[in-house]
Amino acid sequence: MRDVLSLVSNILCANSLSLALCQGVPPVVQKHLDSMSQEVQEQLGPVGATGRVPLQGQELARAIHTICCKHSLPSVHAALESAMQQASHHADHAATAACTALLPADVPPAAAAAAAALVAASCKASCAQRLLQEVPVIAQSSLADQADELVRLVTRQWAMHSRITAPAAAAAPAAEAVPASSRTGAQAAA
Repeated sequence: MRDVLSLVSNILCANSLSLALCQGVPPVVQKHLDSMSQEVQEQLGPVGATGRVPLQGQELARAIHTICCKHSLPSVHAALESAMQQASHHADHAATAACTALLPADVPPAAAAAAAALVAASCKASCAQRLLQEVPVIAQSSLADQADELVRLVTRQWAMHSRITAPAAAAAPAAEAVPASSRTGAQAAA
């Protein structure tokens, strides 16, 4: 019986961990990536940046990575919580089904239920340990990659913004420099 429970526990742990990492972590991390991107665009991007002086190079990178750091710990906590909920839910349901199916028929129901509870608890502890090692790395590397991409994106946006607004800004003083009588004559000749 010990071998059966050990086998069930190993398989259950692997499945619960995989499920937690595949279904519990990505949506939560994506939510924080989206939030970070929106914050970067609002605070540092050219959209609605009337009078805002664009940050350049290292200043821009530092500002974006500061926003990334602000999102790091909350995203790790949220991803861990979501992943543990997924793993716990799976362990509770799968342990009962596995123990019922794999234990000999002569095992009393109370003993099978106790074995399932033990397997589920062991699985949850193992998953928690693994998730504490893996989820912070996943969340933080995703945020850092997104921050690097945002540095490139915001730099391109400011360059495009400068190209679009520079000709209009240069044309306005030139038009003001032409005397009004010359403009009227040119318009009449046209």
